[in-house]
Amino acid sequence: MVIPSLILCPVLIGRTHDRDSLFHLLDELDNEHGKTLLISGEAGIGKSRLLNEAKTHAKQSATLVLQGNCFEQDYALPYAPLIDLLRGYFAKLSPETIAQICGTSGPELITLLPELAAVLQYPVSTTHAPDQEKRRCFYALLQFFIRLSSEEPLVIVIEDLHWSDDTSLEFLLHFARQITSYPILLVLTYRTDEAHPTLQYFLGGLDRQRLALEFPLSRLSMDETKEMIGAIFNQARPVSAEFVDLIFRLTEGNPFFTEEILKSLITTGDIVFEEANWDRKPTMELHIPRSIQDSVQRRMDGLNEDIQRIITLAAVIGQRFDFTLLRDLTGQTDAELVPIIKALINAQLVVQISSEQFAFRHALTRQAIYTSLLKREQAVLHQSIAVTIERLHVHSLDSYLAELAYHFYAAGNWERALHYCWRAGERASQLYALQSAIDNFTQALEAARQLELPPPLSLLRERGLIYEARGDFERARFDHELVLQTTQGSNDRVAEWQALLDLGMLWASRDYTQSGEYYEQALLVAHTINDPLLIARSLNRLGNWYANVGKAVEGLQAHNTALELFQAQDDKQGVAATLDLLGMANGIYGDILSSVKHFRQAIALFRELDDPQALSWSLTAAAVYATPSWAETTASPLGKLAEAERNREEALGLVHKIGSLADEAYAEWTGATVCLGFGEFGRALRHAQRSLDVATEIEHPQWTAAAYFSLGQVYLTLLAPEQAIQAFEAGLPLAHRIGSAWWIGNFTAYLALAFVQHNDPRRAEAVLKQTIQPDALPRNSSERRMIWVWGELYLLQGNAEAALNIAEQLMASIPGEAIMQPIPTLLKLKGEALMALHRMSEAQQALEDAQRSAIERQHQPLIWQVNLTLGHLHQALKHDADAQREYAMARTTVQSLAETIDDLTLQEGFLAVALQSIPKEKPLSARRAEAELFDGLTSRERQVATHITDGKSNHEIAETLFLSERTVETHVRNILSKLSFTSRAQIAVWAVSKGLAKTEF
Repeated sequence: MVIPSLILCPVLIGRTHDRDSLFHLLDELDNEHGKTLLISGEAGIGKSRLLNEAKTHAKQSATLVLQGNCFEQDYALPYAPLIDLLRGYFAKLSPETIAQICGTSGPELITLLPELAAVLQYPVSTTHAPDQEKRRCFYALLQFFIRLSSEEPLVIVIEDLHWSDDTSLEFLLHFARQITSYPILLVLTYRTDEAHPTLQYFLGGLDRQRLALEFPLSRLSMDETKEMIGAIFNQARPVSAEFVDLIFRLTEGNPFFTEEILKSLITTGDIVFEEANWDRKPTMELHIPRSIQDSVQRRMDGLNEDIQRIITLAAVIGQRFDFTLLRDLTGQTDAELVPIIKALINAQLVVQISSEQFAFRHALTRQAIYTSLLKREQAVLHQSIAVTIERLHVHSLDSYLAELAYHFYAAGNWERALHYCWRAGERASQLYALQSAIDNFTQALEAARQLELPPPLSLLRERGLIYEARGDFERARFDHELVLQTTQGSNDRVAEWQALLDLGMLWASRDYTQSGEYYEQALLVAHTINDPLLIARSLNRLGNWYANVGKAVEGLQAHNTALELFQAQDDKQGVAATLDLLGMANGIYGDILSSVKHFRQAIALFRELDDPQALSWSLTAAAVYATPSWAETTASPLGKLAEAERNREEALGLVHKIGSLADEAYAEWTGATVCLGFGEFGRALRHAQRSLDVATEIEHPQWTAAAYFSLGQVYLTLLAPEQAIQAFEAGLPLAHRIGSAWWIGNFTAYLALAFVQHNDPRRAEAVLKQTIQPDALPRNSSERRMIWVWGELYLLQGNAEAALNIAEQLMASIPGEAIMQPIPTLLKLKGEALMALHRMSEAQQALEDAQRSAIERQHQPLIWQVNLTLGHLHQALKHDADAQREYAMARTTVQSLAETIDDLTLQEGFLAVALQSIPKEKPLSARRAEAELFDGLTSRERQVATHITDGKSNHEIAETLFLSERTVETHVRNILSKLSFTSRAQIAVWAVSKGLAKTEF
């Protein structure tokens, strides 16, 4: 028997199913169906070991394997694991090969790896805005990997994702979406017990889009632990149950812990190799270490002082360390340091990554060594490391901002920590790595506190804005209020104005009363400063506030004044922002055509200015106001589903890049509104629920209310009024809480409408009366909705005259320029009121207009209801055929809409209620059935069609059937009309298909 030099399990235990499944995924790569795989579990559970099996299998099948690793100190370094991957890959290639492989991606790859500049010889690239630079990097990385996969299947491994920076996670999510048509397998590992919020969001994105498979690794059972111990010691004699129990209780089935404990026992002599077998001391004499700290320390005790000093210094550097940095820190030569590194590798503390880089075998090992130091010892070493990095990379410090910030902060060198943490935060912010920016800014502020300096106001504001983007209201509020308090005690009026504006915008999501107070104060300060641009920006915020509290006209006036000021100063950014706000204010007012026009102008300008966040807002709003469901009582821009979906998808893509959860909730709510208006019920429900989940997670009252509103709308359209009422009643208090008159009006209208659908006029009337009276003059779109619902309520109560008056008044007062566009919802109300008043001719005209305009708007949920009402009208007029036709169209539309519903219970409920409201189809007479079989053609028309198939002219047909030639001409015109044909040849083909004639014509 050979005594093992390395205490590692030689076989994979307890992972057979996972390994085989992974092998199967690798074998399928040639089919060009890319996939993403997650391997998850606690530290030491065996993720890397399973991955090593997979990498070995992949390499045997001529598959390219690239690996990048995340390290704890790199969490604030954008693209860290991808840089690690690229650096490791390029290190093996010649300059010529690198240049060939990089292709057109070279300039962006140089941004990530500055050292490539000497190899690729590209001209200095143009500097782009940070968000644009990120998009370019994403595209370049994607194309680079696709190019590699065109030569051979590609496996990309990213280990320890729990230490990844935000930007890398964002790219990986984008990458996972794109690789499904390429022979690429993306394998990601992470610790489940260290999944921070950013990683959870990333994992949620994979789950929501069904982009990944996951292999969650669990701890080994006691039997598996026994098998593992037996495999390590490779002896015939079984391992005693007592010993297995002792090891299992200590390690709880964690493979790494098990190996570490066994190494420790061998090192201390508690386990010895005697007489061709491994044996142990009596159990009572075993002092098994109770933590990895003790295990690592025991192994370190076997190393000489020089080696211990080196491994300790390496642990302070981080999970991965450079040979050159370690050599400079120790002052040793290569000849002196190399044997020490070899000793550490043999001791299984360190592994070699490349000729220049090494890493600890496991993060727990490094952590155990690091925490064994006194805090003072740690600080001294961090200081030495930071100074050395500054000296070694004096001409490329920007590439080492994260490392310098980490080490100077840990060293307690507060002056340098303030400098580098602030710069690292700004860099992360520019790359939209929001959590990394927050962490660095927080450390910079702590450094300032340690230096007994007042917190830098610009730093506080930057952090506050990022907190706001992340949906952390209270922390954002703290930062902005601290800025305001500080500026009010100084003479910096511009900073005071900015703080007031920031607080107003922050509160706009929670309390419009509070928001308005801040905006009014900001406007006063702007006038005091007498700066037209500051006045314009203040007017814009105040204008938006006016629109949301029910004063849309005042809001429009404020925005138009702001627009004039920005145009006079030739401020494109200000003009674009004002056009966006004019779009919103007009939409709230009810002038939807002007709203969409302004949003389109804003979108064009934001594209030109390359402002992704503002662009996402305009795209989202434009999608909302282009939908039929948001123009019930107003003119519609007659938008198309495809255009609205494109806008929303682009906006959501931008939001994901930025990392703003509040904007994501908004974009998902938009998806619900768009899909509902065009009859995509299942998707509408999914978007609304996703919006609610995100908004609730970040405690955003406005988007939580909006999500409840959309959920209620969906349920109401699905004829589920009880569920709709629950959603509306959940959201209405939130609308009151934030003080938004617009949202209060919307909720009031639709909650009352739900009570109308539920046949509960008493509660509907009570809800409406709390907010608006039926004779009120509506000032905006939400008030128009409430007045419209008063009309629906009057109809239910039997007051058709009042309902008719409301419909006509609303149609006569459509906001915006005078137009002749029919409003289907109001025409339906008018038609139903006229029917109740027995004014059938007028009712038919109104309902037919409603039908045409609903079809023109593609408002599918309304179309079938108009068909149904028209059917009732024709039935009342004894026009049975017309009634049956309308009822049939209503059934067809209902069944088509039902097919979009994913939830079987909701689908069945909708079908049951909708179809029950449509009179059953009458049995066809024999004559009618025959006509239906032949697409409505009468017996005589079928005879004419048969003779047309024979090639006869009208004159010949007339002679054959003993008819006048004019009568035959009439029959031919009727045939062409009924069949929607344009030629006699089409009639001939149809006749053959129906068996009326033979094919020999």
